[in-house]
Amino acid sequence: MQDATWCNLASFRGGDAIEPGSDRLVSPILRLGMSRVGPSGDGLSKQLRQVLADFGTKSRVNVSLETIVFSDGSVIGPDRTNAAAQARAYLDAERQIANLISGTQASGGDVAQALNGLANPQDSKIYLSFPPTYEESLANKTRQLASLLLHSVQTRPDAVDGLLGFKKNVDGKRHMRIAVK
Repeated sequence: MQDATWCNLASFRGGDAIEPGSDRLVSPILRLGMSRVGPSGDGLSKQLRQVLADFGTKSRVNVSLETIVFSDGSVIGPDRTNAAAQARAYLDAERQIANLISGTQASGGDVAQALNGLANPQDSKIYLSFPPTYEESLANKTRQLASLLLHSVQTRPDAVDGLLGFKKNVDGKRHMRIAVK
């Protein structure tokens, strides 16, 4: 098993932030132990078997806490993986798309067409360095999120109305400014 990064940007979406004085299980299984959202049943069993098989072949496992992003946007840690810039890019991609949707709807434009422009840009190749830069992460996150929303709009007739919930969620996070040094 090679180096892996387990992070949770979901705290910027609400609900997964670790409250002061509390603790959280850190695991390669996303959301393990979280009721209603974590894996359970056969899916959990399969993931546990895979993790045990991966770790069972190792003579030692090193774990580190690389970067912490606080709710006020401040960052501590060496951040060798550029996680703070990636988190900032995630938030900025959401804001960019929410602004595009608002502007398109206000002008009576076609939201699907606007999203298609972001999901399938003219320069279709995005090269990610290691660790990815803010600009690379922003382009990648914007494309991914636009593709997801475009698919939703194209496959569900009521999805355009559902974009209001997306915009409200993003508006609630606009105060978050990650301070990258």
